[in-house]
Amino acid sequence: MSKTRESITGYVGPMFAQKTLLMLHEISAAEATGRYVLLFKPDIDDRYSKNIVRSRAGGKHKATPVDVNHPETIYDILNKRRLPIDIIAFDEIQFFKPEVVKVIRDITQSGIQVVYSGLNRNYRGDSFSPTIEKILPLTTHLTVAEAKCMFPLNGNHRLCGADATMTQRLINGQPDSYKSPTVIIEKPGTSITYEARCLEHWIVPDLPQNRKINHHPYS
Repeated sequence: MSKTRESITGYVGPMFAQKTLLMLHEISAAEATGRYVLLFKPDIDDRYSKNIVRSRAGGKHKATPVDVNHPETIYDILNKRRLPIDIIAFDEIQFFKPEVVKVIRDITQSGIQVVYSGLNRNYRGDSFSPTIEKILPLTTHLTVAEAKCMFPLNGNHRLCGADATMTQRLINGQPDSYKSPTVIIEKPGTSITYEARCLEHWIVPDLPQNRKINHHPYS
């Protein structure tokens, strides 16, 4: 019996969790066995190059930028391509509009595997975007990567180093407010930086307080 669709593999987690590197490793392994891979990236992410996906931990791959507001343009790109495609990859999937999920479903139903990487949470600790909420249930192989907490200890000579699942946004070295825009892309030379943080050291000023529940811990 033939497959109804191909698989979707996802690598998600906070910043500095090497999500992109994990995706690039999978791409490289596929290409080493003769498979053809096409990598897409959001056009708003030009930190390194408009046509290159690069991991902070090393590794890079040529990529095709796509308008995040119009992911349906991917259909035109694929229809014009004459070479075969075995795997289509998406970097920073969270930046694309939710319509990209339908594109991904169509791709897999055409017999092409999909691999993606992205942030599952924003700096506020919320789901990064509706796109993440829609793609996770469709993912057949999901890796939730962790980073190491970068909170400085002992006068910046040591970092916390605990498992980090959160992304901390800093403005001039101080935690950014919950009221700031959800998406601000870090660029060299600006006052905006990001770190991976554990839950103990993740700080978001003005974070809405939930109603507390009275409970009785075990004695």
